Amino acid sequence: MRALNAWAITACFLFGCGMASNTEVHLLPAGFQGDVFIVPGIAAGVSPQRENGAAVFNIPADGILVTQDHLSTEWNFSQFYYVRPSGERQRLEYEPSSIPDTSSNRANKAPVVWFKRTGTISGIDLPCSVNFVQYYVGSRAHLLSRIPDSDELRFRVFLKKRHLCE
Repeated sequence: MRALNAWAITACFLFGCGMASNTEVHLLPAGFQGDVFIVPGIAAGVSPQRENGAAVFNIPADGILVTQDHLSTEWNFSQFYYVRPSGERQRLEYEPSSIPDTSSNRANKAPVVWFKRTGTISGIDLPCSVNFVQYYVGSRAHLLSRIPDSDELRFRVFLKKRHLCE
């Protein structure tokens, strides 16, 4: 218990104690596999949602959320859940580093969230640059066998149709 208290004090010192404002809850349709894209700060997007002080991001079935809310650019605590139609949540493991291409990872069907990151997409086929947050959801086996360019193409087509310049 002492070690936990010391860790909490150290974390507050290093990162600040106002963690509730830097907590995010990501709710994903049960069984979703592929890259998730969140486009923050868009006036026409989904209104900000909160749950016990945490920002809540309800990811739609296509994996692309356009929101008025802003994701934290500072240190934060993100929780990821599959949500069944009944509303029941299944917490997903988060893996921030690489997943080696091994036979055990290729056989692993357990869901995981991998490598949350930020980026900007632009190009001659888009009318403007768009900032986004991206992460992968699915099994290690699926991650290692997928074609990542197909998810970026899906996102690019979505942006062209929606005209999200602000």
